[in-house]
Amino acid sequence: MTEIERLMAIEDIRQLKARYCRAIDEDRLHDWCDIFSSDAVILAPEVQERPQIIGIDQILRFVESALAGTTRVHHLHAPEITIVNDEEAMGIWAFEDNLYWKSEKPNIFGAKRHFRGFGHYREKYCKTPAGWRITEMALSRVYLECDGVRLPL
Repeated sequence: MTEIERLMAIEDIRQLKARYCRAIDEDRLHDWCDIFSSDAVILAPEVQERPQIIGIDQILRFVESALAGTTRVHHLHAPEITIVNDEEAMGIWAFEDNLYWKSEKPNIFGAKRHFRGFGHYREKYCKTPAGWRITEMALSRVYLECDGVRLPL
């Protein structure tokens, strides 16, 4: 891979992650079918009963259920993207996520009206004929609050 190809791959992955955030914030989760690989894995701290969610269909079911009725705002910062080879890459992104409920509703986050977190996405990517896709996403949080109260991690 030339230096130009490496830089183009990094930019493609940055655009991929931007589409991920826009899709979740605009409630267009089915756009994730063009963002994740079909066998993608998500490791999320909010999922206590099963530490990983496997496959785009299961990911969509889980996220649609967990985020139903929310307004969402995601911010990404300071990507560290490493191109492993022509078809594999890894990335770390600092993030902030905010979820707002219009009325109190039980949810997996334990919040009544507002959930806010800061942390990092650690991801793996693969290049397909259709472009780069996320194959693995692990969330880790360094700060978490529900309804304005900081929670221990």
